Amino acid sequence: MSPGPWWGFNGVNTLELRNGLFVHSFYVIFHGQVSRNYELRSVTIESRGVRERRGKRWSTLVLTTGGTRRTFTGRPNDSEPFIDALAEALSA
Repeated sequence: MSPGPWWGFNGVNTLELRNGLFVHSFYVIFHGQVSRNYELRSVTIESRGVRERRGKRWSTLVLTTGGTRRTFTGRPNDSEPFIDALAEALSA
């Protein structure tokens, strides 16, 4: 998913669920790939949805991780299964 309200504008990040952790991986110039791990209890989904813009459908995920609000945008086919899995893991 892309960080922010526009797809691909700020690059592409990887969001994963691993052993009870939410993992946010992204690329930083001069440092390479960086991963931040958050325990699931520190992650909250504020909103999620699918919208259409300029004839294309986009998924939006707004969540709080470790006290910081983050917005991610992605293609529904790729991101909706992950968002569903994240919501299920957070409700367990």
